Amino acid sequence: MNDKLDRVVTKDMFQAESRRVDDRIADVAKDIADERVAREKAINEERAAREKAVEAEKRARKALEEAAQARSDRLGVWLRWLAGGLVASIGTAIFTRFSGGM
Repeated sequence: MNDKLDRVVTKDMFQAESRRVDDRIADVAKDIADERVAREKAINEERAAREKAVEAEKRARKALEEAAQARSDRLGVWLRWLAGGLVASIGTAIFTRFSGGM
């Protein structure tokens, strides 16, 4: 009778321990899945932030290039006016120098 009782107790204990182990494995699997989802979300958020930063940098670079181009254009206009003024004054000086004696 004791042997039979030991087997029943041992069998019940084994089944209970088996259920606890199965529950623990299920909990670990759920934790792993949750961690994976959280990691994927973090990666996607980081990717979006990087893309946003790249776009902001492109816009800033384009604005700087446009400002530099405008500055270059204004400088070109001033240089043309300066060169035109010099050529006109030199031309006038040459014209008056050589046409005055005729």
